[in-house]
Amino acid sequence: MLSSINGVFDKAECEFLYEVMDGGWPSLEINFPYELDGRTMGCLLSWEALEEVFVVVPELYALMKESGMGDWYKCTMSFPKDGPVSLKHQYKEAD
Repeated sequence: MLSSINGVFDKAECEFLYEVMDGGWPSLEINFPYELDGRTMGCLLSWEALEEVFVVVPELYALMKESGMGDWYKCTMSFPKDGPVSLKHQYKEAD
């Protein structure tokens, strides 16, 4: 994913909004902003990254749900310039 950014960055976050629609069809939205010198810029993922994302995100969702880790709708990968990559999930609230 980071190879999609042309140049340097201070922080990047890739947000995946994932939902299994009625009928079992998946819906995936991707937002990939990054920061450089206090400015936030948008970036499109490369075709190679998109191909991987469209396989890995549904697999991660299914694995976590099957493991009893919940029904998340948003996964955010954070890439700080000088730190470790982290994952954060947001879950649907109970009705």
